[in-house]
Amino acid sequence: MDYGTTLDLTKVSLDNRKLYSYQEAATNNLNKYFNLKNPEKQQNGLLVMPTGSGKTFTVVNWLLENAIPKGYKVIWFAHRKDLIEQAQNAFIHRAPVLLKYNIKEFSIMPISGEHYSMSQASKCDAYICSIQSAASNNGFRFINTMLGAKGREKVVIVIDEAHHAVMHHLEKY
Repeated sequence: MDYGTTLDLTKVSLDNRKLYSYQEAATNNLNKYFNLKNPEKQQNGLLVMPTGSGKTFTVVNWLLENAIPKGYKVIWFAHRKDLIEQAQNAFIHRAPVLLKYNIKEFSIMPISGEHYSMSQASKCDAYICSIQSAASNNGFRFINTMLGAKGREKVVIVIDEAHHAVMHHLEKY
């Protein structure tokens, strides 16, 4: 499967795992904290869960159940190839949940030195990007192209393992 394209959700198997109670509590807290009905108000937050507790699975579920159905685009930053692929796989296996919102297609693209480049990205629903790719000289320009005008109005940015992020490179976004 070419993961840099649009998925036909009617042909992708849904990962039927349920959220554990602590993951549901985290999702409920994300819903209470973030007001996705008002995209003009910039909001920042941090989800903290122990190692191995399913942060990626929890956040991907929240995004697919709450942000994507409301027209939000997602940019997910990670600092390692395995984290990019983990997030990408979580989106692919959980994306069929969007069918209940009458969304039949979902496009996702991994961006890194080993995947697609920033210059190849164009108007997907979700991008899983290496921080190094986004922090390049042309990263900001390509992110604007990736999102399009509508995406710049409604975007959720996730920084996986935020304690590794070099924040001064991301401030311009």
